[in-house]
Amino acid sequence: MEPTNQQSVDIPNVQHQSQPIDQPGKPNFDKRFILIIVAVIIVAIVSVGLIVGYVFKDLLFGNTERKDTSAVAPQDTKIAYLNDYWGFSVKYPKDWFFNKGGSGRYYSFASYNQDDYPVGYIPNKQQLNMIVRIMDESVYDRAASGSAKIKEIGNLKAIEEDARSELGPRDRDIIRKYNSGELLNDHYTRSYYVKRNGYTFAIIADRADSILLSNFEEFVSDFQFTKMMEYVSVTGIPPDGKLYSQDVKLGYIFEYPSNFSIREITYATLFYPPSEEKNILIAPNIEAQPISNTYNDSENFETNIIRIASDFCAADGPMGSMYCPKEGITLKKFKNKYNVEGYEVYRVEIHESYLGTGSKTEQRETLFVYKLDVPDNFMLMFTASTPEINNEMKEITETFRYLPIKK
Repeated sequence: MEPTNQQSVDIPNVQHQSQPIDQPGKPNFDKRFILIIVAVIIVAIVSVGLIVGYVFKDLLFGNTERKDTSAVAPQDTKIAYLNDYWGFSVKYPKDWFFNKGGSGRYYSFASYNQDDYPVGYIPNKQQLNMIVRIMDESVYDRAASGSAKIKEIGNLKAIEEDARSELGPRDRDIIRKYNSGELLNDHYTRSYYVKRNGYTFAIIADRADSILLSNFEEFVSDFQFTKMMEYVSVTGIPPDGKLYSQDVKLGYIFEYPSNFSIREITYATLFYPPSEEKNILIAPNIEAQPISNTYNDSENFETNIIRIASDFCAADGPMGSMYCPKEGITLKKFKNKYNVEGYEVYRVEIHESYLGTGSKTEQRETLFVYKLDVPDNFMLMFTASTPEINNEMKEITETFRYLPIKK
């Protein structure tokens, strides 16, 4: 047998008991502490994930409509004013006061409240009243000259005019009353005149002290002309034996007999039927009078009619007086042949004589009224100088209607 390099080992023929093997010692940590640590780590991971997801959600989900709210939007410090009737627009500071004159041709944008300071003078404070006035076109013609300064406003040439005017005694007294004895003798104005569609548009800076004109020049630079409201003039042939009387600015038309003579006065149109009376001052006539918006002081149209029918009747003279009590005025609403709504007005006109022991007579009168919707005037009133021509007046008012607005 070939020798080997293994040594023989005698194994005793006995069974050995298994002995435990020594292990390294374990740290003595509390299991509850370990669970708390793990929970904190999980909450932290979830929180970080939510924050990252919110910040980058637009990128992750393709949401391109989300706005950046960190940028502060610029605030608009001006108010835009648009006047569709006269056709102009301007901007003025938000904290200023807007006032509209009763005539419908005066628009004020003031840095002070005109109810508190009626003459516009506030001691030790800067103030400015920027005014847009619509005037007769002759105002422009008077201001025009070879040496006039020219400025472009709203793509039209404007005449610039600077003026310093002395305040009258009444205005100085009002200033002293409202401003604790402060005195002011004059004030400065700058005006721009623009001729447009038969009118002069005056843009005015009315200053009571030495305020800088930067606000006004900014106001002028924002001024724009827009389309004026206009009415279509009727050019057709009137019915047989009739003529047209129409006002394309106030927007109405009516017919009158062709054998009437007509006379325009400052505030009305007079229609004279054939008469033997040659003196035009006392000849019978029918008056068509637009009533100014300065008399429109009630929201109720019928209330205005009663007050105006009473006020416009009153007169005093050396021989006596005339008046129409409101309680004696009644209204009757109707629609004429063109389906236009109007009012037939009845009033009692009372005459009192101062001669001798005095005497009183009464006369019943009829008027007709139609509503207007324009800045200058809010109603048209027809009156007859004598009841004998009431039928002719009614025939005229039956043809009243509104002109269509020009597109």
